[in-house]
Amino acid sequence: MPREVARTRDPFDVLRYAVSCGPDTAHVVERQLRRHELEAVTLVREKPDVRGALRRLTDAGITVTVFGNLAVDAVSSFLSLRDLAEDAKWVSARASGDPARLTPDPFLLHQAIHALGSSAERCLVVAESAADLAAAAAAGIDAVTSLRDPAATPAPASRWPPDR
Repeated sequence: MPREVARTRDPFDVLRYAVSCGPDTAHVVERQLRRHELEAVTLVREKPDVRGALRRLTDAGITVTVFGNLAVDAVSSFLSLRDLAEDAKWVSARASGDPARLTPDPFLLHQAIHALGSSAERCLVVAESAADLAAAAAAGIDAVTSLRDPAATPAPASRWPPDR
């Protein structure tokens, strides 16, 4: 294993390397990663005021989709365990071990847009990571870095509320 992979703290670096070793290795590593993610959802706490923010968006008639590089079943479990699933109508997350489809690639956002029958112009991404912000930019979706006061923390070249 290359030194940079052995020393990384990013599990997706390990997954990318596993894919380069062949489909059997990729499958084993992806299964282990998913297992760890499912265990972690019991320990991770929701961000402050995420519940209130999701409720306000839902009450305003906005369809909330959660996207990210974690396994789709881990994200769904987190939402269910925290009683947030009712406000998040769709999850667009890792369903396979293909790291090429993870952020910063816009695949997961394109998947969500298509599933909802929407368009990039009608969407807004709330993200903190550089990879998620890059995915939003690549998908042509405006992005903000906070739901507490979106106007105060826009990502570069973003608008909130959208003027559409």
